[in-house]
Amino acid sequence: MIGPMKEKYPNKVQIYTTKKDLEIYIHTKLVLIDDVYSPDGVTVLKLARDMRIRKFVEMTRLSYEDLNAMKFIDAADQFKVAAKDESTILTDFSVKDHLYYATFVDIFREQVDPQEVCTFKDSGSTRDVD
Repeated sequence: MIGPMKEKYPNKVQIYTTKKDLEIYIHTKLVLIDDVYSPDGVTVLKLARDMRIRKFVEMTRLSYEDLNAMKFIDAADQFKVAAKDESTILTDFSVKDHLYYATFVDIFREQVDPQEVCTFKDSGSTRDVD
């Protein structure tokens, strides 16, 4: 799911996780912070904006006031800063490409999801369900 977005927008897609040594379990599977696909001029209700800023406060340790005063993209960039800060719960989760990813993909796919078979082509990926 992240691969196509990361390929199309390599400078905009970043992946973070919690620092392993903190042993924090967060039930959320994925959070997308989207400034590319949402149309300009989208009105964000006060309650939704407040919740988002509070989540940014939790992840970046910046004050509510500081984050609220920032443009969205500047606030989102604070995740990168927070991931380098030892006092936050975030760390970078970028996966580096390795040759063995291409070599053993089918073996891993069979173990992870044996009911579905995915094939990858130059134009993207397709999913064949038996």
